[in-house]
Amino acid sequence: MTQSLSEKINFIIFFLVVSLPIVSISGPFFTDLFLSLSAFFFIVHVILNKNYRYFSNIFFIIFIIWNFYLITISLFSDFPLLSLESSLFYFRFGVFSMCVYFLINNNEKFMKFFAIAMMAVFTFVIINSVFQYFFLADFFGNKYDGIRLSGIFGEERILGSFLSRLTPLFLGLIFFCFRNNYKIILFSLLIFISIDIIVYLSGERSAFFNLIFFSFILIFLTKTFKRIRVYTLLISIVLIIAVSYQNKPSFDRMVLKTLNQTNILNENPTIFSIQHQVIYSTSLKIYKEYPIFGIGPKNFREFCKKEKYKTYTKDDHSVDGCQSHPHNFYLQLLTETGPLGLLPVVFVFLGIIFIYLKELYSLSAKRKKTYNDFFIIISSSIVINLWPFIPTGNFFNNYVSFLIYLPAGFIVYFIKEKIYKYG
Repeated sequence: MTQSLSEKINFIIFFLVVSLPIVSISGPFFTDLFLSLSAFFFIVHVILNKNYRYFSNIFFIIFIIWNFYLITISLFSDFPLLSLESSLFYFRFGVFSMCVYFLINNNEKFMKFFAIAMMAVFTFVIINSVFQYFFLADFFGNKYDGIRLSGIFGEERILGSFLSRLTPLFLGLIFFCFRNNYKIILFSLLIFISIDIIVYLSGERSAFFNLIFFSFILIFLTKTFKRIRVYTLLISIVLIIAVSYQNKPSFDRMVLKTLNQTNILNENPTIFSIQHQVIYSTSLKIYKEYPIFGIGPKNFREFCKKEKYKTYTKDDHSVDGCQSHPHNFYLQLLTETGPLGLLPVVFVFLGIIFIYLKELYSLSAKRKKTYNDFFIIISSSIVINLWPFIPTGNFFNNYVSFLIYLPAGFIVYFIKEKIYKYG
């Protein structure tokens, strides 16, 4: 009876996680629902089968300690109920990552099914976006304003972010699971080129930077995919130039507006834009008064309302540095959780960067690689998500957390099962 129940639970977990790429395009509600349910049923599975090894590894232990720290500073913050909205059930994301690790480790079909699901979703999102571009509305009536393509995400305008943040995981899984299926590989490369164009048309400059950065990783840190990315990138550049010639508003936003906002060609450049700069200034003002434990998760939106923290500038009187979050993961964590809260994220980011530098040295010195190309590609999802020098969303946002913790489960599997090794 217990065995039968366990099998049913395993099937439910498998179904929920494989369905996540599909429900993710519906928005944050169903994405978080499926993620939370998969984490819940995984906990039930672990208890029923007494399979605690997935909760006893160093990655999860550090995560849980960090989560308890977040809950503790939330309880002692000025707005505890607001802060606990972010921290109290945040553990579900760590459990979800272990759930993904469990599925990969115990179901040989999982990665292929998940890769196929991602391919289907990417194909649909791209076709829908192309339709919106040419007919000024997508299949669901979402309008195109001629400047920023939004596709199925409509007014949320996260099309570029969605594609760019999940592209490394998508390509890594496709090449890992279907490396001998040339039809699927070729089709995936066409998707890759389409992603370049769609992200450019989305007008999301951070997302476009993500793709450029990912291209550098492929070109300089992989052997198998170096030439593939060079060829696909050249095709993408030609197509983007053609699109820019036909669609001047996209070029103005991606190039001219960026130069204007950063003021990079003048004597006094700004950090991304004057709007971002005043938010960062406000964040640092708050941190200086709470330098040890921060103000508590999600509390920036309340503290920045105080006049003493507001930042005004003669360059733009429409802003005062007060937003729902600081628009940078590292500043947000530093301000809201203090150095201890920031430390795990910095450790993860620098750990992967160290691996990349080690690989770069090995390749430049013509020594044997340590890490295989699949690990390099999939781990770049984390680097892209945690890159410190671009504007970001709210670190504790459910949808953002989904994009961060989904690839984390695959990376833990590669490391724990030593699948990362070259050769």
